[in-house]
Amino acid sequence: MVSHTQNPDDEVSYGALLAMATEATAAAVATSTSPSRDPQQAADLLVDFERFLAVGGRHLALLMAPASSRGSGIRQAHRDASYRLSDLTMERRGDNPWADAGDWLGLAHDVLATHLSPTGQLRTSEVEVLLEAGVQGTAVARVISLLEEPLARSHGLVTRVRSIQPAREPFFSHNRAFRLRQLMQSALLSLASAPPLPVAPGSAVEAVDHLLPAVTSVGVGFEALGNGLTALRLLRQLSYRQSQGDERANTHTLTELCTLGATVSRTAQELLPLAHNPLDRVHRANAVDQLATAEAAWRDLGQHLFPRVQGLTRAPTLYRDAIITVTSDAKRRPAVTEAVLGTLPQLAVDASRTVGRLQAHGELVWCGRRPGQLATRWHPLDPTQARVLASGFAAAGRLSRTAYEVWRHSPGGSTTERLSSAHTGGQRRLELGATS
Repeated sequence: MVSHTQNPDDEVSYGALLAMATEATAAAVATSTSPSRDPQQAADLLVDFERFLAVGGRHLALLMAPASSRGSGIRQAHRDASYRLSDLTMERRGDNPWADAGDWLGLAHDVLATHLSPTGQLRTSEVEVLLEAGVQGTAVARVISLLEEPLARSHGLVTRVRSIQPAREPFFSHNRAFRLRQLMQSALLSLASAPPLPVAPGSAVEAVDHLLPAVTSVGVGFEALGNGLTALRLLRQLSYRQSQGDERANTHTLTELCTLGATVSRTAQELLPLAHNPLDRVHRANAVDQLATAEAAWRDLGQHLFPRVQGLTRAPTLYRDAIITVTSDAKRRPAVTEAVLGTLPQLAVDASRTVGRLQAHGELVWCGRRPGQLATRWHPLDPTQARVLASGFAAAGRLSRTAYEVWRHSPGGSTTERLSSAHTGGQRRLELGATS
């Protein structure tokens, strides 16, 4: 963690914190052109200025850690600049504009660090958007733009602060000032030698800006899950970690996911409003058909899994607790239903990868008779069976994606208006009960 601990709400997004850092940096640049004539206060300002640049360098290094598969325009010169700045001292004095700017940038860094490791390993599925065309380069370019003006003014600031330091026992020593100048000048030269980064449209980096702090520890209790949306965020992270082999999984977690998929697909059908004209009835019938198809795919997949296929490892009970919380809230809260329905495609992709990983490690078995055997026995799941199972999850995910898009654009007003209408849900449930 590089941020100071005095600050705000953990639920603030990465983009909002970066915007606050940009605003605080502009204020610091405007107010620090004439530092205090007090040697101690001037030295404190320069110490926090150095810390701001150090945080910026570390944040650049974090953004550039994963290798972009589609080309990001990032060159070695950009990395060299981040290394030089990262070597600066991370000391905080406080009570000045540069301390505030460093705090906000540090908070943005900490949010991203919950999704991305310093070595470039993706910790959540949400941060995969960083690897899309132009996104990584744009994210890096924004931070470079944030640092450019402070770097350009750095030499003058260091000179002014040093000029008012006492000859004996200065608050900011000559050696420290010399090292600061060297590293800042080296970073400036590296950035000047690098070609401009390609900048994608603002909409391309929205998914990065919307990142919230991910859960960094799965050792929390059931009572800490909170509501369905909080539990869904945890479920997404657990599912992704299972697909990467960083968290244990078995067929129980896969079966519980199938139950969630079928339940939410059914609930979404109940939330559809009644149609009032022939065209709306056609659109509504299409949405019901798509949701029913997705529901059947998830239900059949779950029945194929349990009890015929079993796992040999124990999965974290927190996964089950998260599923229970999400399923319960999805039945009662339309906003959670919408969120889960939109998340099912990615959860299905994660589950498909998890099946392949479990089979490769010999952690899946099935019960049946092989040719020539009289009794049923447990056998390791072979690659062909695993591919069929993984394909089933991939297919369920595709059906859920189609159903979600059709459902989201179905007639009856905006999604928010439709979901907030409890009366509509009641009507639909009565209709389904009458036709069953």
